[in-house]
Amino acid sequence: IVIPDQVTHGDTAYYVVSVADNAFKGHEYRSGISFGKHVKSIGKHAFAQIPSLYKVVIPDNIQSIGEGAFYSCSHLSSIHIGAGIDTIPKDAFWGSAVNDLVIGSNVSYIGECAFLGLSGKLKSISLPASVKHVGKNAFSHHMYVTSLDMGQVEELEEGAFDGLLSLAAIHLPASVKEINGNPFTLCGSTLRTV
Repeated sequence: IVIPDQVTHGDTAYYVVSVADNAFKGHEYRSGISFGKHVKSIGKHAFAQIPSLYKVVIPDNIQSIGEGAFYSCSHLSSIHIGAGIDTIPKDAFWGSAVNDLVIGSNVSYIGECAFLGLSGKLKSISLPASVKHVGKNAFSHHMYVTSLDMGQVEELEEGAFDGLLSLAAIHLPASVKEINGNPFTLCGSTLRTV
C-alpha cells in the first residue's frame, strides 16, 4: 500500500494529509505500507484486518493514529513507531504477531489492548522514558518476553503486562505513582524477582 505525497485531480495537486477511517480495512494480499511525507494522521481501523501485512514503519511526520488502526493484522511482526506519535490508542495493534517493536521517543500514553499479542515471539519490551501511562492489557499475552524495561512509567492499569509467561524478573521504577489492580496477572512460574 503506497500513500503518496500528493494526488492530482484535474489540474490541481493536493497533499495527502490523512488516511480515512476504514480506508484499507480488510484488504488482502498487502504486505507493507509506505506513507507520504505530508501524512499527519491515520484514522480508526484504517489498516485493520489485513492478514498479510507483516511490517509497519510509522514515520515521524505522522502525529496521530486512530483506535484499532492496525487491529487484527495477524501476521504483523515488525512495528516501528516514529517520534511524531504521543498516544497509542486502544486496540491500535491488537492481535499482531510482533517480534520487533520500537516505540517512538515521544509516546506518553499507551491505551487498552494496544499491543495485545496472539502469536508473536516478542522477547523484549522496552518503554521509552516518555511513557507515563500503560493501559489495561496493553501488552497481554506476549509469552516469550524475558526482558521488561518500564522506563519511567507513572501509572499501570490492570493486566498491563498480563500473561508474560517467560518473565523472570520485574523491576518497578521509582517513577511509578499508581497501580490499578494487578498489572502482572498470569505471569508464569518463571517469575522469581520483583
